[in-house]
Amino acid sequence: MDKTADFVARNGIKFEERIRENEKSNPKFSFLQPTDPYHAYYQHRIKEIQEGKGTSPRRCQTARYAAAYACPGALCVCRAGTAASGGPQG
Repeated sequence: MDKTADFVARNGIKFEERIRENEKSNPKFSFLQPTDPYHAYYQHRIKEIQEGKGTSPRRCQTARYAAAYACPGALCVCRAGTAASGGPQG
């Protein structure tokens, strides 16, 4: 949930809409529905991240996650000087 909030905070509502559509039958993403009990926390996390009050930790998985939802420009640094895509950072 925190990782999704991080991506939505940085990439906007269109990104959330793609996730909601792609994962509509996946119960792990039920928090995206306004009727879900965890939706308020999810919205709170988005607001916090947008305000710079708390960010989700970056993980090497984030590049794969972004790619799965067509998130342009997402980059995760896994090791010093190395991007998650395997290439050197610029």
